[in-house]
Amino acid sequence: MDNHRIKIIPVGPEHYETYIRVGRKSYSQHYLHLWKERDPSPYFEKSFHKRAVKKEWEDPDCLLFLIYVTGSPAGILKIVLNKAMPLASISDCLFLERIYLLKEFSGQGVGTYALGFVERLCRKYYKNYIWLESMQKGKAIEFYKQNGFNITGEKQLSFPGLVESERPMYIMGKKLV
Repeated sequence: MDNHRIKIIPVGPEHYETYIRVGRKSYSQHYLHLWKERDPSPYFEKSFHKRAVKKEWEDPDCLLFLIYVTGSPAGILKIVLNKAMPLASISDCLFLERIYLLKEFSGQGVGTYALGFVERLCRKYYKNYIWLESMQKGKAIEFYKQNGFNITGEKQLSFPGLVESERPMYIMGKKLV
């Protein structure tokens, strides 16, 4: 995909509704199987409700972004600037909490472009390491590995309503050179 067609913009209050809509839709396209009754409302209430997005936006350590492809919303990013990586003594790191793409934009280089954006942001904030959490099942693990991330640990999701077998996650990290 032509990278000139991809734009990543910071979310402001005028973007809350788009961020919520794209976040809910992209999450639903990829992750409903994680939930009993295919009902992600506990996660949506915590992550994709206007008051939750406003609270995140007001947090100086939290950066929210919308990803556009040729002017159409294609995905979202959430980055936490000062969150130490668990099970590691790495403190100068950036946490990539969310990178969700609408299904119609998957496999077109948008995710790889977004990870490059996160790396540039990491350097801008004088961080040397990016970490994230990924479901142990699914395609995301291979995508992150192809982009230089390594598995460094494991954890379990604690949301009520999750299918038990879908709780395991990997903690993954990438040192910037």
